[in-house]
Amino acid sequence: RTGETGKIAAKGQVTFTPFTLESTLSLDGIALAPFQPYVHQSADVAFAGGTLNVEGELDLDDQTPALTGTFNGNGQVKDLKLTRAGQSDSILNWSSLRLNPVELNLNPGRLEIGTITLTDPDAHIVRAADGSTNLSGLIKGSDTAGQDTAEEPAKEDKGDKPDFVFRVTQVELENGQFDLADRTVKPVFTTGMRKVNGMIEGLSNVPPQQGSVRMSGELGQRGHVKMNGSIGTL
Repeated sequence: RTGETGKIAAKGQVTFTPFTLESTLSLDGIALAPFQPYVHQSADVAFAGGTLNVEGELDLDDQTPALTGTFNGNGQVKDLKLTRAGQSDSILNWSSLRLNPVELNLNPGRLEIGTITLTDPDAHIVRAADGSTNLSGLIKGSDTAGQDTAEEPAKEDKGDKPDFVFRVTQVELENGQFDLADRTVKPVFTTGMRKVNGMIEGLSNVPPQQGSVRMSGELGQRGHVKMNGSIGTL
């Protein structure tokens, strides 16, 4: 048991020389808030709510100098509420983010997810009077990301398969809500989208992957928005 309600269970076999592990794994209702110090190292966010559930089979094998292994199962983050660190206003909420099935492989690295289902996402974007937004500087070190990319143009030209392969068959968005407030103008401009539903199919970081996007929703009081398109390699 972890925290007030979280539960961790594992059942299987382990050897120490050489190290191997074959186990079923279950995480139920693990609160995200205690992991805040680790997340804060790379992102200026705080968990005001949210729990993690994981079910699956974990196999690890010490093939010195590398550790190989697989995980097959599913995961879910429920009732997330995300804020800026030290602030109370939410940036992003959702009732459920479910990944099913999940296949993770170590050495070589590969992550394949069947369906990601995001239910009741609620995002809030605010542009302050000075032009900054509540998302500015959210990811730490993002200001230098462009410099790192510019220093390695030759790596992309090789057309090599990435060291870590990532694929998602489909992403389903259910009943989304997004709000925007712009305080650089008077009176303050506000708008929002409601009942946003859609699907993204064929996401991957392996070229020449081409995915598709379909979205629809209600804009403001009377508007309707529909979007169909494609998305390239991530």
